Amino acid sequence: ETALAQLFSGSKPRVVVYLPRDVQLDLEIDARQGALQGDLGGLWLKTAEVTLAQGALQLTFDEPLREPMERLAIDFSMGGGQMTSIGNASPAVLDLEISMGGAEIDLRGQWVQDAMIHLDTRMSGALVRLPRGVLIEGIDREGLTVEESAEVDPPKLTFEIRADDRGDIEFID
Repeated sequence: ETALAQLFSGSKPRVVVYLPRDVQLDLEIDARQGALQGDLGGLWLKTAEVTLAQGALQLTFDEPLREPMERLAIDFSMGGGQMTSIGNASPAVLDLEISMGGAEIDLRGQWVQDAMIHLDTRMSGALVRLPRGVLIEGIDREGLTVEESAEVDPPKLTFEIRADDRGDIEFID
């Protein structure tokens, strides 16, 4: 469909991709100028790298993955992002880079392994919802009532934060 036809018809191009649940995947998504919406719940992902520039990102893991991930990397700029139920992916390494935008990051879900979480914001704000039933290190938890697990060895989430002075990161429970 030509750009002129799109302008007059009001239609917008859309691509829908279905991934197999019974095949182990390393997923790489690189999108520019648009919206990216995905539900990766229930898949068998070893790693995933999601990059979006100039757009909106909505990513969720609505159910636990077949196995916990080794690494999940999300990098978006000049837009907004909402990531939900990341705990259901239970990545050993979670790399989040946000620049010139805002993000809602929901870490709730079924964590089954320890995680190193790198959060890097530049000229951006982020709201991070913390999960229950895990140990949390590396952030100031003053004013938070994060409920830790009664398990003997619950998963531990260790945060490493890098943020410039042109944004704000807020942690909520």
